[in-house]
Amino acid sequence: MFIIPPPSFTGSESRVVTRTYSLSSLYHSEQHSRQERDFLLSLLFFKGSDSESLTKMFQSLEFFTLVFLSVSAESLTGNVLAPQNVSIQWINDFETKLSWDPPRDLVANCTPKYKVISMTRERYSGETRDVDTHEYCFYTVMKGGFLSLSVKTICGDKSGVVVHNFTYPDLVWNVMCYIRSSSNYECLWPTATDVPDLRFFFRFPSQSSNADCTAPLPLQECSSYLITNGKRTGCNLQDPTDDQIHMVFNGTLNNTLVRNTFRQTNPLVRPRALEWTITEAGDKFNINVTAPDYRPSRWTFLINYTECGKEKHQLQELKPAFQMPRLLHCPYYIQIKAEVDDGKGGWTPWSEKRSFGAITDPNPMVYAIIPIPIVFAALAVLTFICYRKNKETIFPKVPEPRDLVSDISDNNNKSNVRNLYIPAAEEEDCKITLVLDPQFTQLDS
Repeated sequence: MFIIPPPSFTGSESRVVTRTYSLSSLYHSEQHSRQERDFLLSLLFFKGSDSESLTKMFQSLEFFTLVFLSVSAESLTGNVLAPQNVSIQWINDFETKLSWDPPRDLVANCTPKYKVISMTRERYSGETRDVDTHEYCFYTVMKGGFLSLSVKTICGDKSGVVVHNFTYPDLVWNVMCYIRSSSNYECLWPTATDVPDLRFFFRFPSQSSNADCTAPLPLQECSSYLITNGKRTGCNLQDPTDDQIHMVFNGTLNNTLVRNTFRQTNPLVRPRALEWTITEAGDKFNINVTAPDYRPSRWTFLINYTECGKEKHQLQELKPAFQMPRLLHCPYYIQIKAEVDDGKGGWTPWSEKRSFGAITDPNPMVYAIIPIPIVFAALAVLTFICYRKNKETIFPKVPEPRDLVSDISDNNNKSNVRNLYIPAAEEEDCKITLVLDPQFTQLDS
């Protein structure tokens, strides 16, 4: 068994545990659990290409993620059919070259066939490849820090297998990449451990398998990290060229260089919240929405609004400019999101809620403050009216006071007799008598 680590990890140490099993030891040994025995026996007699069933077997064995295991198994007849001198060479972070020698004791007239089986932590990730030669090069992504490789010999109804498990500590968890626009991807991850020198590399492959292992694959390091609480938790990727992203994380943990590899196919479409404008036009709202910058797609706009305190929804397809009816006496709260019918379930988050029309739910103090000046004004008007009507009663006319000092002075200068009351003399009636003139009498005679 010979292993060459990937170029970026030359000089690092891996823990290797080598074990040799025979069928009798597997059946009768008390050192191994029933689960472990069943798994090893399944590998021995597995001849088909049912990768799903093999995947389930790998997933049921957590102990295989902890060691680097080499197994040599003996067939029912006692012949050793496991491949010999298996070597694993890492060409780069994603490409692995396996080579081996035929089993020591082959059954007469038997041309062995080989199967190369790879497995990661990803569900249903088991892949089986039929190989006629003694070497095979393939492209693989570990989906974290675990990879299991098996080489199996099949000769008639007999078989033997060698299993190698590679394990690195987890640097990050749950890596997810999102399409923010046609020219921007964003990959996010929560860190699993405190790695101060964590670095992120990526590539956009046109194909993720069938590599020829002849040249190193170009990788780009993130040029725009997202920082959360002083840690690198994401990366903005500019000008993506593919719908697949292959990623490499590396860093130093316990003075050892550690790497994790991941892949994501068809990143989720998650543009930013929509930008939109609205104008009030009588009994309608004119709404203009800027569609997300993500390739020509069939976008559907969803409007969530509150009308007079009642929540309502409206579906608007295709057109980024449209009208929405409006009740003039109602206040409105409106927010918009978009969904894309591209088979990927793309959508934007809801936009910020905006208010239009009457302002609802003002500060309760407003209700207490507004009536106060109105009440004071009404009281002032009523007071003025009452004053006008009852002015004489409220403020009666006061007679002019007599000059008592002058009266006293006059009394001192007059006797009591002269001060007696003497009534004023009354005017006598005037009697008029007509007298004839003698001259006029003579003339008449």
